[in-house]
Amino acid sequence: MTDGTQPVHAAPPTAEDPGHFRDLFEQHLHPMFVEDWSRLKQFLDNLQAVGVTDFVAYFADQPQDFARIPHLIVWQHVNRAGCGMFGVASVPELVHYMRTDPKQNFQSSGTCFQALMNGQVAVQIESEDFNLNGDRLTLAETFGLADGFEKTWARIYIGVNDITDLRTTEAALRNQKKSPAAFAGRDLAPRCSRKRAQSGICHTRRTARRLGRDAGWCENHQDCRG
Repeated sequence: MTDGTQPVHAAPPTAEDPGHFRDLFEQHLHPMFVEDWSRLKQFLDNLQAVGVTDFVAYFADQPQDFARIPHLIVWQHVNRAGCGMFGVASVPELVHYMRTDPKQNFQSSGTCFQALMNGQVAVQIESEDFNLNGDRLTLAETFGLADGFEKTWARIYIGVNDITDLRTTEAALRNQKKSPAAFAGRDLAPRCSRKRAQSGICHTRRTARRLGRDAGWCENHQDCRG
């Protein structure tokens, strides 16, 4: 086991062409990680043994133990996209960054730990992280325990999809709908109330008649149509 500062290539899935699979991992467009969580699993087992059942609440209330999380993880391998996403050039630089300020990138980790401790072997979460420059990242992450490592967590595969731009666009569209500018181009013709329409006093219809237009100009209610 390493201290997490040296990348370790996992054994290739076949002996036929190991270089092919290493290249596939390394050049994949999405960030990918191979990590060893065995020490973390032991830590969580110990917490569970003393009565901790809600890991989300526990780490929110125990900042000292929360800060231990990245020190219990061994980053065995990270592809280029993974390093690039966090703005670092190498795995050692990534490990240093993760361990220096864990609250930046492990806020959603309790949710993942809870699911794995409950027996799930694969977990999907959406988290907010930060890169080395302080830019906020919104990430869709998938954690999967490798076959044969379900009890020890000694090998876990992590795939990440950076959805920052997607969430930013969605937020902008929501804000636009709330803005007066969102009404630009809509039909802003005066609309009568149903009460007025029912009483035969429709300001819109009367205005239309003054202008010499067809009384059917007000199309908002059935009673307004001539």
